[in-house]
Amino acid sequence: MYFPLDVGKYILDFDADSGSIHSHLFEKGVDYDNAYRLLTLVYASDEDAQALACEPGAPLWRVQLELSDRTGRPVEYAENLFLADRMQLGITNVRGTTSPLEVMLTD
Repeated sequence: MYFPLDVGKYILDFDADSGSIHSHLFEKGVDYDNAYRLLTLVYASDEDAQALACEPGAPLWRVQLELSDRTGRPVEYAENLFLADRMQLGITNVRGTTSPLEVMLTD
């Protein structure tokens, strides 16, 4: 996760076990409302494999997040890797609206 300094200062004392980092930032007055997520299939490097307890070359989902405020100013950039067999994707289509993507992690 990467944050501009004026946003990142609010997470220096954040306890990750206390709840959502995004809720915490919102409570601190960080205004964000645009989220762009890019999902791509990648293969585990040696470092990824060690961290995720899988074989090098195993398929992984890479989820990149770009969060910005109403003016387009970046608020956060994050990149997460998930084992391909532990994630599902779902899309709900409603005529006349955008189609949000739902990402579900499985055990």
